[in-house]
Amino acid sequence: MMIESSDKSRRGTAEISFRNLILKVESWLHYIASKWATILVLSLLGALTGYVVARLKRPVFVAASTFVIEDTEKMSGLGQFAGLASIVGLDLSLSDAGGIFQGDNILELYKSNSMIEKTLVTEVDNGGKKEVLVNRFIQFNNLREKWTDRPELKNLQYDPAKDSLDNSANSRLKDSVLATIVKVVADDYLKIEKPDKRLNIIKAEVRAPDEFFAKAFDDQIVKNVNDFYIQTKTIKAAQNVRLLQHKTDSIRMEMSGVRYKPDAKAANENRINLSGPLASIEQSQFSSQTNWAILSELVKNLELSKITLQKQMPLIQIIDRPKFPLENDSISPLVAAVVGFFSFGFLTVLWLWIRRLYQELKTEVD
Repeated sequence: MMIESSDKSRRGTAEISFRNLILKVESWLHYIASKWATILVLSLLGALTGYVVARLKRPVFVAASTFVIEDTEKMSGLGQFAGLASIVGLDLSLSDAGGIFQGDNILELYKSNSMIEKTLVTEVDNGGKKEVLVNRFIQFNNLREKWTDRPELKNLQYDPAKDSLDNSANSRLKDSVLATIVKVVADDYLKIEKPDKRLNIIKAEVRAPDEFFAKAFDDQIVKNVNDFYIQTKTIKAAQNVRLLQHKTDSIRMEMSGVRYKPDAKAANENRINLSGPLASIEQSQFSSQTNWAILSELVKNLELSKITLQKQMPLIQIIDRPKFPLENDSISPLVAAVVGFFSFGFLTVLWLWIRRLYQELKTEVD
């Protein structure tokens, strides 16, 4: 009997506790509902705040290029040349191709001050009008308005053709401003990353409040890095090809002179000269045979040099390029208003709950 009485007592206590909880929740809901006007006003204030902030905030246009670094060892065309060359004892291994474009080095190359600076001073076409990108940067950031107290900066204009010949104090000032802009672009505008660490795909992304600048800068920095690769990785091979080509052409011109000059002379005299010494004829034949042997070796070496130059050419394959209209990464005013409405509403309810809880605790203590 005592056990049954204890069980009934516990059940009764649980029922009372649950009923008290329900009453407590109802009391809280009634209190929150009584403050509907305060919640609505503050929520509308939040919506207005979000709308105004979204309208005043400058848009952010996103231009992105993706490209892949090819593995030269897997390029079948050059692999076949290397296989054929190995038969005659020549080593045309492609394992050393890629150079600075291997690993994460290309990421640092894109972020380098020299590449960013070169891109900024590039003159691009803007609807038939030539424009330097750094001047465009100064314009849409309203820097000249901020330089009103500095007359030497107010009318600052960059002209790559003239600036390269200018050694005055104005040139030093331009270099100083350009260095500052380069740092801003590197930190806030340019982003280079590998979307997937397992792949060789690299993404170059430019975010800017000016749509034209974002696209033009993204296009130019990719082009400049490619040009830099050509100049640094193929300069020796290209010089070798030019040297061999020059020697080959010289031998061919000399052989043409040996072969056709006597015939032209005989044609002019309208007779065949048989009185010349045999030694001269033999010497001419020997010189011709020597030139043929030299020419044969030069042509072979020239073709091999062209293959070497080909394997060292830029190995960046562009996948995607930015196109107008660019993606606008800014939040729309309507979405900002909705987010502001619910955010301020939630914070108001939370503030009212904390305030009511504090008043109850204070009453209990008193």
